[in-house]
Amino acid sequence: MSEEREPFKERLGLLMRFLLGFLIQFPILFIPAWTLIWAEGWVWIGVFLIYATRLVVYLLKNDVELLKKRTTFKLPKQIWERYIMYGFVVTIGLVWIIPGLDYQLNWSTNTSTGVMSWTNIIWWVELIGIIGVGCSLLIIYNVMKHNSYLARIVEIQGKARHRMITTGPYRVLRHPMYAAFILLMLSVPLLLGSYYALIPGCLTGVLFVFRTILEDKILHEELAGYSEYAQKTRYKLIPGIW
Repeated sequence: MSEEREPFKERLGLLMRFLLGFLIQFPILFIPAWTLIWAEGWVWIGVFLIYATRLVVYLLKNDVELLKKRTTFKLPKQIWERYIMYGFVVTIGLVWIIPGLDYQLNWSTNTSTGVMSWTNIIWWVELIGIIGVGCSLLIIYNVMKHNSYLARIVEIQGKARHRMITTGPYRVLRHPMYAAFILLMLSVPLLLGSYYALIPGCLTGVLFVFRTILEDKILHEELAGYSEYAQKTRYKLIPGIW
């Protein structure tokens, strides 16, 4: 009986980690806004809840180990990756904090004239943000369906058993997860109605570019078959460009 309860307890623990991560978004978004009456904030919460629920249900049924990797913090071994991770904490955090401050402090309005300034995002730009968020989350979902080795840090998970992934999004890009996150970090500011948040969003993209370059070098050196795969799948982050 105790052995039967272990998988249930493990899944319950993973589910609680997910719920905690989801609930943390509320204070990060709404405390800077200092109100719960913020339509864009609730749109993001709704979109993310639908996506995350579907992803967690899929992983609990099909790939518990991957869910464990994605919900467990592990300090990177490489010094460069630690610095990039610290950078992510700052830039990604600002992507979520700035829109609420923008909404509360009326940065989008020229207070001297009462006229909306260049930072006032009109509805169709926010719609572009919603579409971008949807596309990025769909890519992330498909990446996780195809790659069980998707750790949060750069590591070859046992050279004897770590195999190349060349299906799904990996047929188009060598680092589709990072490409999706860059798109997400550029789309969330638009969805939340803040051009100012695009600044840390762009900085996050720059950090992902550096991480891609350094990780790609490690994979060439340590992962069997990666060099051959790189010859067939030429692009790292942007199809047809790089």
